[in-house]
Amino acid sequence: MLTTTQSEPEFVLDPVSTKDIVSFSFMVKVGVVNEEIDENGISHLLEHVILRGTNKVQLDNYFEKIGGKYNAFTGREFTCYYAKVLKEDFHEAFSLLSDYVFNPSFTEEDLFIEKKIINEEILHYEDNIMQKVKDRALFIATRNHPVSYDILGSYESLSNINLDHVYSYHRRHYDPSNIVISISGNFEPERIQTLKNDLKSKIKSTQSDKFIISTKETNETNINEVKPNFNYGDFREKNNKANKSYICHLYNGFSRFEFDKLLPLEIINYSLSGSRMAILNQALREKGGYVYSLYSYPIIFQGGGLLGLVTATNPNNENEVLNLINQTIKSITKNGIPNDLFISAKKGLRSAFVFELENTLDRMFFYGREALFGEKHYDNFEDKLNNLDIKTVNDMLHEIFESGQFSLVSSGTNNV
Repeated sequence: MLTTTQSEPEFVLDPVSTKDIVSFSFMVKVGVVNEEIDENGISHLLEHVILRGTNKVQLDNYFEKIGGKYNAFTGREFTCYYAKVLKEDFHEAFSLLSDYVFNPSFTEEDLFIEKKIINEEILHYEDNIMQKVKDRALFIATRNHPVSYDILGSYESLSNINLDHVYSYHRRHYDPSNIVISISGNFEPERIQTLKNDLKSKIKSTQSDKFIISTKETNETNINEVKPNFNYGDFREKNNKANKSYICHLYNGFSRFEFDKLLPLEIINYSLSGSRMAILNQALREKGGYVYSLYSYPIIFQGGGLLGLVTATNPNNENEVLNLINQTIKSITKNGIPNDLFISAKKGLRSAFVFELENTLDRMFFYGREALFGEKHYDNFEDKLNNLDIKTVNDMLHEIFESGQFSLVSSGTNNV
């Protein structure tokens, strides 16, 4: 049973006694959406340098010694540091990783090396044409809203960031009140208070010089308003490296806090591409043979959202694929989702929900994100799913698609 206790930071506890492992994370509500254009990439850079831990017990050595795993990632709205360890190593591993997150220690040399590593990461990204097309579509749909900035930053923006800047960014955004600690696995809930006390002492010892109110305020308007401003035309970029044309459509969607909208949106998403029998899979692959794979995906932010559709095809077939997508979307909007597909979509979502809670790592991420953003989408999930009717879903199809507005980005050898 999930129990949540308020503290600074907030702890989310999910005891699971069936396995002798514990997964835990520190989720910080800061990401690319918080950045200014001249500091683009600083959230991700900070994540990198925090894990170097100069003058600390080295994480690589420690986790290899205990047979555990740790990692971190930076997203558009939050940054996460996480680990999975055996039950007997949990308290020590938690203490070590929490010290890295709350009391970072890195040098000019650390910053220099991590910038070089991220520059290599950018080169790797440049070869990922599909991801570039998706990011370009987001950029166009949001009119360069900060949420669409490159998570990695650019060579130029990274070169502008110095050591003081990174420490200052940590002070601004890694305040304990901005962090959720999610723990799932075989731990003793009564011993969590010991972890809290130890953590409070670490925070208190550095409170005066680390967790201060910055004079540079985050632009809350940018964070809270992600309103699509669709391009009626499309953007096509020639890419001679690609053997295929990569295509991304973005349609209107909903924010994290439009709780009554998100479940019908997931039904639509599943019905479009979530199975072999899904509408677009049937039209583009099974009947047309135009694509090997395609998928749709909700993009959900605090202040808005989108529904994406991605596929790839032979450049010679690009126009046929685009026309077929548009015809299929118009048809489903007019005629609605077939009842048998609606029923299977509900079953598929229920299965996905149960599967997501199979292991401690997934449970830790799931409950942590809910607490970090105050999401209520999955409260009483099965009751909501059972009570959802097909009319509600079909009405939403009109809300998303009827205007005919979307952003389109494609990239292939024939594009000019």
